[in-house]
Amino acid sequence: MNTQVVIVGLYTYFNVPVRILHPLVDRLDGVKAHTIFYKNYDSNIFSLPSVREEEIFVDTIKQLNPKIVAISLLSPYVLIAKRLTELIKKYTSAIVIWGGVGPTISPEDHIKLTDIICIGEGERALEELVVAVRDGKDYKNIKNLWVKDGLKVIKNQQGPLIQALDYLPFAEYGNENMYFIENNKLSREDPELDHSILYIQSSRGCPYSCSFCVETMYHDIFKGLGKFVRRRSVSNIIEEVHSHLNRPGNRKKRVYFIDEVFGSAPNFIDEFAPRWRKEVGLPFEVLYHPKSLKLRVIDRLVEAGVSEVNFGIRTGSDVIRNDIFTRPGTNAEIIELATHLNKNKIRIKYDWILDNDFETKETLKECINLILQLPKPIADPHVNITSLQHFPDYPMTKMAVKAGHVSEEEL
Repeated sequence: MNTQVVIVGLYTYFNVPVRILHPLVDRLDGVKAHTIFYKNYDSNIFSLPSVREEEIFVDTIKQLNPKIVAISLLSPYVLIAKRLTELIKKYTSAIVIWGGVGPTISPEDHIKLTDIICIGEGERALEELVVAVRDGKDYKNIKNLWVKDGLKVIKNQQGPLIQALDYLPFAEYGNENMYFIENNKLSREDPELDHSILYIQSSRGCPYSCSFCVETMYHDIFKGLGKFVRRRSVSNIIEEVHSHLNRPGNRKKRVYFIDEVFGSAPNFIDEFAPRWRKEVGLPFEVLYHPKSLKLRVIDRLVEAGVSEVNFGIRTGSDVIRNDIFTRPGTNAEIIELATHLNKNKIRIKYDWILDNDFETKETLKECINLILQLPKPIADPHVNITSLQHFPDYPMTKMAVKAGHVSEEEL
């Protein structure tokens, strides 16, 4: 009989880590993977699960009767993950493991609420855990895992970061063993197949250390574990795109690369541009840090057929950008890039951060002045606006606490 494993993604149907874990686990001998997508979200607004949705979750878990349940979560959903863990433990004998940003950043807090947490990349650790449980072997010494053992916690060291990303399976869509719970209903139809955008992650890691971003925390946590910024091969990326385009009833018409910073190294972009144009031919959108978006890179993107470039301005103040956000770059460089993109008829989307305690009347005037110098139009949908949030232990948060903008109790 196969060992049943359930992976749970919270509040996003588009969940690349979960969609990679499903086929990763499913390809193990004697193992059957199932994935529950527990509710979806709209921007930063999400509704709490209803009583009926909890009942559907419990019924599904009881029916699957897994040996392991792996929950992937972000910080806003800790209490929901705690509630689901309680239900899983009440109705099954499954081991529950949590992974994601929260357990990685604040392991001491999260291990109190579950059996096991995974710190950092979870693919190899979950593979080893599933194999150990399948074979009835001890799993307390697997790297990256903190494991409760009676009244103590075994805190294993982290293993190396995965360097060869081509080893990982493609994110899975439309699998018959996927379950979607939302609006008091259970569906087996994958909503991500219904729209025209194909989301692809071609790399891991960001070379920059912005004070407000989790990536700067990762730089410290993953130090000494291998190269931090890693990229899939062009062939592997194109193969994944073709796997979708060849799907019966395919609706994908454009590709959105969700990488923190899309490739700019000459050996990557020089291969990518002609091959994408010839072998794929779909319009695509990318994200860049302005410092990595050189004029030469823009020319290569144009050759490949880019339709939109999204880059973070964040603020119109060079002082706040460099000294507070620890994000290198100047307004003059941003204007030059935007002008060159506009000249090549590439749609631009700018990322701005509002509600920054360090902004002043003078720096806001600088923001307005920068906006007036950017190519038009710059209104929605050409602008992505976010509100600054302070998370515990982030460098930006520590600066805000020290300056008296926020207290430890408010975090």
